[in-house]
Amino acid sequence: MGLKILGAGKALDVVPHPHIGLATVTYLFKGEILHRDSLATVKPISPGVVNWMTTGSGIAYSERTPPEIRLTSTELFGIQSWIVLPEQNEETAPTFFITSGRTVRH
Repeated sequence: MGLKILGAGKALDVVPHPHIGLATVTYLFKGEILHRDSLATVKPISPGVVNWMTTGSGIAYSERTPPEIRLTSTELFGIQSWIVLPEQNEETAPTFFITSGRTVRH
């Protein structure tokens, strides 16, 4: 994701879209993203927490700047890795989970 400076009124808006047959791992160093998906998950992605989404047989999701942050300037800095699932796991049930938060010092 790199470092993005989002000025007041600017936001990250990855609108709802589907994925199948992969997993994503998102980790933020700065900022916050609101994750919503077709499993009825609505969770903030925050610094120091690992977020793992397995799309498997299919999931639709969005990632956006939370409404309360949109009016101020903020920084967004993180990584998101996409992992192609092995063929035998492509049709697995979709899941989303967040590890318990830990402060990471750097």
